[in-house]
Amino acid sequence: MVSSGKYETVNKVYGGLTLTKTPLDRELIFEIKKNMNKRLKVNIAKKAIQYIDRFDKIIIDSGTTCLYFSEQLKTKKDISVITLDIKIAEELGKNSNIEASIIGGLVRPGYFSIGGSIALENLRSFYVKKVFMSVDAFDLEFGITNASEFEVGVKRKLLEMGAHVYILADYLKIKTQTLYKVAQIPNVTTLITNKELDTEIADKIKEAGIDLVLA
Repeated sequence: MVSSGKYETVNKVYGGLTLTKTPLDRELIFEIKKNMNKRLKVNIAKKAIQYIDRFDKIIIDSGTTCLYFSEQLKTKKDISVITLDIKIAEELGKNSNIEASIIGGLVRPGYFSIGGSIALENLRSFYVKKVFMSVDAFDLEFGITNASEFEVGVKRKLLEMGAHVYILADYLKIKTQTLYKVAQIPNVTTLITNKELDTEIADKIKEAGIDLVLA
């Protein structure tokens, strides 16, 4: 029940259970998020890996879907990867065929993402062809929003960095909003989500000129 994300805690009491719902604006810590909707995230990661070519230079955002994506990179050779996530850097470090760099900056405890002014300054040193980015919520009207203010600055910067942005988001995050506005949907974008996405929503995304890929 906790791993579903709907409840923050489940307590056993005499005769049953007591449940505490998770507030909509509260983000779950990394280890809980990693196991939520794992099948959906892994399917997205396996689809996203098809957009990696030999000798690519890419950046990978923080987050659990991006972590599953980084695990798929073990099948690739001669690519350069920059990341804003300690867990992803650890995964990339296992592969001698990948040149991996991690951006310096503040570390968000419990989430392992990197942000702050130092991270923004470091990002200015790079240009990449492809950006693989996670989002907490994706909506055609409200744009990209995030549950925490911590990552907002670096996510805005990521949207400027690459020639093409690939947004990795499970279908439960589509047509939703969270507290902090990141940006409107960028022009050169591929959204990789799940085949469970509502067909009416999918049609509107395509009509908006976004390349929609279903996994």
